Amino acid sequence: MAKINDVYDIGAAFEAIENELMASMIRNMKRHKAEESDEKMQWSMWQTEMLKSLEKYKHDNKKKYGKQFKDINAKISGLIAAANIEGQMEQEKKILEAIRKGFPAKRVTKGGMAEFFKLNDRKLEALIKATTDDMEKAETAVLRMANDQYRKIIYNAQVYANTGAATYETAVDMATKDFLKAGLNCIQYANGARHTIADYADMAIRTASKRAYLQGEGVKRQEWGVHTVIINKRGSGCPCPLCVPFVGKVMVDDVWSGGTRKEASETGYKLLSEAIAAGLYHPRCRDSHTTYFPGISPPPDGKFTKKEIKEIEKKNKQEARQQYAERQEKKYKLLTDMALDGENEKKYKIKQKKWHRQGEVIKDSITVQDNRNVIKAEVADAYRRQNSLEEQLRKVEETEHALTQKVYFELTGTPKEIEQLKQASEQKKAIGNLLEDLKNQILNKQEIYKNVAEKRLVKDGILENVKFSRKMKPEAVDDLESTIRNLHEKYGIMPKTVVYSPVKVENATATYNWIDDTIYISNNFNDPDKYLEQVRKSEHSLVEYNEHYDIKRKAEQRHNEAEKILADKSVKGYEREKARIQKVEAEIQLNEKRTAVRENVTDCFVHEYGHFIHRHAEVDYVQKKSIYGMKELGGSLSGDWKYDINKHYSAKGKVEASRISRYAAENPYETFAEGFLAMEKGETIPEQIAKIINDAKNRACTKK
Repeated sequence: MAKINDVYDIGAAFEAIENELMASMIRNMKRHKAEESDEKMQWSMWQTEMLKSLEKYKHDNKKKYGKQFKDINAKISGLIAAANIEGQMEQEKKILEAIRKGFPAKRVTKGGMAEFFKLNDRKLEALIKATTDDMEKAETAVLRMANDQYRKIIYNAQVYANTGAATYETAVDMATKDFLKAGLNCIQYANGARHTIADYADMAIRTASKRAYLQGEGVKRQEWGVHTVIINKRGSGCPCPLCVPFVGKVMVDDVWSGGTRKEASETGYKLLSEAIAAGLYHPRCRDSHTTYFPGISPPPDGKFTKKEIKEIEKKNKQEARQQYAERQEKKYKLLTDMALDGENEKKYKIKQKKWHRQGEVIKDSITVQDNRNVIKAEVADAYRRQNSLEEQLRKVEETEHALTQKVYFELTGTPKEIEQLKQASEQKKAIGNLLEDLKNQILNKQEIYKNVAEKRLVKDGILENVKFSRKMKPEAVDDLESTIRNLHEKYGIMPKTVVYSPVKVENATATYNWIDDTIYISNNFNDPDKYLEQVRKSEHSLVEYNEHYDIKRKAEQRHNEAEKILADKSVKGYEREKARIQKVEAEIQLNEKRTAVRENVTDCFVHEYGHFIHRHAEVDYVQKKSIYGMKELGGSLSGDWKYDINKHYSAKGKVEASRISRYAAENPYETFAEGFLAMEKGETIPEQIAKIINDAKNRACTKK
């Protein structure tokens, strides 16, 4: 038996025993291959021999594995006890460190702790006994199940042979297939799910070791009179879904540290026992708590943003998929190793490789995401430090300015103030150097972050070439990558390239180039929050302009005047045309409710993607006259497509476009792109424009 040092070794030891029990079974099948005659296989003789071998199998297993189980159980007891001691030692270090930092704590007198230590020992002994007793029951069950399965296979092999199995090997493979897939799943949980002893041991011993560790920590807290704990918010990790409500919360530990309901009432903190009853520390839980030292520990931070919640859900799904792939790979490896028929062995081997590849892809994805989360946290921390340094620099500059005024201009500075001015100048230089270094660190980390996103988009076949700015914050990179992926998943086509190039984007956030099939993005993507503020100001200025100049009332007045003129059949020629144009202009102003559809930088990208769809809706997009749907949108071709309100159909098209936004009424190109974005955001737009956009989507995607 392999050396056992931790929980993982225990699980591996039980898995090795399970595999050996099954392998021994299959070896017996190989040794007792049925004799074949010209007419039929002698199954009755084979069954007699196999039932004899079953008795030997039972006797040998009980003798061989009985000793191994005893050794494993002894190791289990030792691991649980060691976890308890480790918890005590680690916790005492943390308490002494907090005392060094100024936390007022005193060790409780030995007399008062004697009974508590006895109680702790009894709790630990009870935990060890309960765990080993359960394992002994499971060990008995696994041997019994192996015997039952052996007997079942003996009888099923003949059944399969009688119903069409061509050879002995295929008959035995058919009889063992379901059993080998499931394994020796002799443990049934309360919810009806069946598990192997290796899986159960991993869960049970990991849970017991964790509780022993937490119990050890609790001993030291109670010894020093500290009862408050905080559930950790893991930086790069992913909390269990059941534990999310408790992460970052301070609680009174009444389970392991001797806290009381009265203490919880006085402090306003919840009891740890209540959180556990609600799902905290469920089996296989990876979350944990640490001691909370009021005034010493950082303030609680348990708030998760909607984005963080989505990341948690995404990672949990990825981990579940990875675990499933690993189980499938292990299952088909076992079937490959145990197969008697050569064709079955090949078939299982192919499936094993397939699941191995799939598991590796998911694993790499999780690893990359973990690394990105670490970088993202580091960048966020660096920005916080940058803000702090900039605030310090501002204060130093104010001091320097005031002292400079006194010393050099008013000539009233004292020797002390002259010295203070010198110190302020030196401090300003030092902070400036720190800021410069910090900004370089941020740019370097952001470059690593965006490089990973770029490589992933190319590797996944979404873009041929992509380049983001190193000035883009990780959140901006995430938003843009997510937008690109969502559009690709929805429509199946993407521009060849997405490139950061402010030179190519004049007075805009992004632009699509119809000739080189590229979306260029500008500096606005570097700081989405700043751009968001620009958008708000832009939209607010339109409202202010309309209110200040009373645009809507005046437009309605001009509209009514024009209608009155047009209603008069005697008005003809120039005067009638002038009234018609006045009505069109008034309708456009009345329709305008916003400057543009976009609300953030990713909306700008989707707008440009709309241009891309428009371009690919027609094969001959280079010829201006061939651009899809331009006439139907109301466009008038004069060098390029535009709106001409002197033409009735074009004026009608512009009026309809203005219902989407002011920008949509610029020209038919922008009508299409603004309409596309509005539809992506779930808005209702004029029916004729929506029809052209939907037709273009179908044409572009079908053509590809």
